[in-house]
Amino acid sequence: MTPCGVSLFSVRGAFEGDGITKIEVPEDAQRVEVAGTQGAVTDDDGMPCGKVCIAQGRLWLGLGDHGPAGDLRSCQVWVWNKELPDDKTYVGTIDNEGAAMLASSVNFPAADMEIYTLQPSTGWQWCYYALKQGGALWCEWPDFIRLADIYKLTPSTGLPLIMSAQWMAAHLPTKADFHTMPLALRQYSTFGHLLNYKGTSLALEKMDRTRLSRSLLTDPIDGHTTIDFIGFDRERHIILKGMKEDDTFAADLHVGVGRIDIYTTEAEIEWLFLSGQSTGGVAALACPLLIKHGLADLIPEHRLAEIMPQERRPVGGGGLIAPQRCQ
Repeated sequence: MTPCGVSLFSVRGAFEGDGITKIEVPEDAQRVEVAGTQGAVTDDDGMPCGKVCIAQGRLWLGLGDHGPAGDLRSCQVWVWNKELPDDKTYVGTIDNEGAAMLASSVNFPAADMEIYTLQPSTGWQWCYYALKQGGALWCEWPDFIRLADIYKLTPSTGLPLIMSAQWMAAHLPTKADFHTMPLALRQYSTFGHLLNYKGTSLALEKMDRTRLSRSLLTDPIDGHTTIDFIGFDRERHIILKGMKEDDTFAADLHVGVGRIDIYTTEAEIEWLFLSGQSTGGVAALACPLLIKHGLADLIPEHRLAEIMPQERRPVGGGGLIAPQRCQ
């Protein structure tokens, strides 16, 4: 059985007037069943009936008397009378159980048959797949969403949040993409982009795991002493200057926990360094190292930090060198 978009059409005879009439199929009947190795699709009682079953039995192809027919031309089609479109006048026959015929009879042979491959609405299959994953966990989200609505994190249109097939197709086009995150994050990712806090999107964003340059944290650093330690996370001190007797100042990089802090005793040029005007001292040591490890582009153009009273002052955190000076 394959869930997919299904619509039925009456070409002529069942409704007044000319033209093709579309009959909408309920969402729970949007599926197609095709005979596999067992050779037949079974009915609700488990009895083999035909070769193809569309829309939960509303359309059968290859339907036989006591099992599947030899080909697909033996057909059966019907819909429930409550599914008939309101804007059309039905002139066919409705049986005692409420089944409406779309042809001269429920069972008919197809004189000719054309099969087309239709492109479904992109992304609908991933919506279905996402909803199938972790059914019990989905039940935990209503309270979260109600709380988000109370704190005005939901769209201006309010609830419900609508899972978009187009968004799913663009951001989670394959099953592999969906399984790159823990289950709770996977589920949140399907609607998190609809939430915002004062205009800031609360969507999950996949980040490049190497963006903070794992190499700077783990690889040997030529020409500099490194001190590695592990606390809550892996961290490293890279000594840039201050290990020799004739060094006029001390400086080191502290890398870890998603930050790069520069510590220096070069107080007299600290403000010049932060504003991108320093070309010597710690800037001349740090810039080449950061460029080598692909980190210069992460450093904001201007970021000032307060002067601290300690002998070794942190110039700042998160990367503070003006990138235009790292050349």
